[in-house]
Amino acid sequence: MNILLIDDDEMILTAITFKLNEIGYNVQIAENGSKAVDIIVDKSFDLIICDLMMPIISGATFLSMRESFLSVNVPVIVMSSLGEGDEMLKKLNINFEFFLKKPIQFEKLFEIIDQIKCNSIQKIEN
Repeated sequence: MNILLIDDDEMILTAITFKLNEIGYNVQIAENGSKAVDIIVDKSFDLIICDLMMPIISGATFLSMRESFLSVNVPVIVMSSLGEGDEMLKKLNINFEFFLKKPIQFEKLFEIIDQIKCNSIQKIEN
């Protein structure tokens, strides 16, 4: 599974990348939404994990623009320390599949990724 991880916090990028690499996922990182757009143009991903609050292009802006640069619907996990970040995105009509409150609990992240993988397999089988 190819994962794009977008966050402006280097410690979070390092920790999540290490944990995901450790269990066999291929992770590409971007420090903000602008760099993520540049990366997506050249590569395809099975999952995007995106922070909400970032400089240059925020997570909300990136997510609202994603349909213009993604040819397929890629599942998104939004991360934020904002308690109502998911409600804010819903009010803005920005689509995402899952929301994780920071600090990230890796067990919950792994559960969500497993759920996404199972849903992808079911779509292929149907």
